[in-house]
Amino acid sequence: MAVEVEVLVRQRLLESPEVQALVGTRIFPVGGRPDKGSEAALPAITYQRVSNRRLTSHEGSLGASMPLVQFSCWAKTWSEVRAVAEAVRRALDGWIDYSTDPPIHGVTIEGDLDEYDADARVYHVPLTIRVRAGR
Repeated sequence: MAVEVEVLVRQRLLESPEVQALVGTRIFPVGGRPDKGSEAALPAITYQRVSNRRLTSHEGSLGASMPLVQFSCWAKTWSEVRAVAEAVRRALDGWIDYSTDPPIHGVTIEGDLDEYDADARVYHVPLTIRVRAGR
């Protein structure tokens, strides 16, 4: 049974020794900032689907898609958040995996930026990722 693309990308990040050394298993679906609540710990990563483009032809669906997913890196220092973002980039940019369901035909980092929440004193780097997936 096919799983959501975001779940496959999260699994890829959890398998990265570099990402795991920085955030452990603190990679969560979006639901607020990871520095708040009972599981608060930084650095961490949150993710959410921003959009999804389904690929079609004149005959209908091709069974493939190109979702745009945002992976947000969070940390207490600028150097730490940049290290997490770079680890995510190295783990994902150019990744191809035909053994997954759906198969991943390629991942591209489309953009990133630096943000800082002065009230919470938290650094944030959102990475926009395009995933080409499907049959």
